[in-house]
Amino acid sequence: MSNAKPTVAICIPTYNQGKFIGEAIRSAMEQDYRPIEIWISDDASTDDTAEVVKQFLGGATPVFYFRQPENLGMARNNNWVMSRPKAEFIVQLDSDDVLEAACVSRLMELMEEYPRAGYAHSAVDEIDELGNSNRVRRLHRAATFEDAESSLRKSVMGYRVAANMCMYRAQALREVNYCREMNFALDWDLAVRIADAGWGNVYSPLLLGKYRVWSDQSNSRVKRKKTELLGIESVFRDSLMKAFERRGWPCEPLFGSMRGFAMAHAECLAWDCFSEDEKRELQSILLRLGGSSGSVRLRCWMMQHGLAPMFQMQRDLTVFAKDKAKAVLSVFRRA
Repeated sequence: MSNAKPTVAICIPTYNQGKFIGEAIRSAMEQDYRPIEIWISDDASTDDTAEVVKQFLGGATPVFYFRQPENLGMARNNNWVMSRPKAEFIVQLDSDDVLEAACVSRLMELMEEYPRAGYAHSAVDEIDELGNSNRVRRLHRAATFEDAESSLRKSVMGYRVAANMCMYRAQALREVNYCREMNFALDWDLAVRIADAGWGNVYSPLLLGKYRVWSDQSNSRVKRKKTELLGIESVFRDSLMKAFERRGWPCEPLFGSMRGFAMAHAECLAWDCFSEDEKRELQSILLRLGGSSGSVRLRCWMMQHGLAPMFQMQRDLTVFAKDKAKAVLSVFRRA
């Protein structure tokens, strides 16, 4: 019987992240687990990404770098790089994020302990563009392993990870054919489909990574709000609803959650970065997502008439309170 440890491939899809990708690669190379290999798919970047990556080639840790001849888009680039390795486990690492040195070894321990876990994830330190720590992101979750049915039901409330820095079981990825071709919410959608296929997931409360969050409303993520809303709608209509219907579960919780998402995202109607035509288009998607409910219509009106700061303050206080409560609970769980 072989005692060889499972192989792990750390996959880094990237596009125009030359400023950050060096730190991401270095964190992958410094993992205290072996054997690992690093795969990078450059989605036809126009910056200095290629020059940065070349500094890491030819060392003791295998690094495979591919530059796509044309831009594939987020989902296709992710799928390309995750489907190439022959490793038993795949770690997806965004090129502006960072792994702690023990990340792979700690998540591997959980994946080996729970063979029906399709993916593993952990608490993370949220950082800004400059690498400064904003807050600790963790889940309010007592159980290490969550079975497929529980995971599917909880997915109604959103993507149930602290950040999309996950270790996947390659078998689970192959069973669901990787990410669907969508350019937002694809990680959430992948988690839903993995649960739908019968795989659970495992969570570690340890801080095993640094997840970068962009704050400037002028950045590309904010400008892609339409794509984000369409992605959320697709997760519900094309993945969650079908999974619920296959099991004969009632869909009312889905409709309620969709209204909640529409209410939360209505704040974009107050942002100066959008034209009036763009705001009208966003509002139409919000109303469709929320089932044209009166509460969603009222929230949209309030956002367009100067009441956004009130809701922003309420949301910030809620996030602060939840973070503090989770921190206290995590201390008790370790005790």
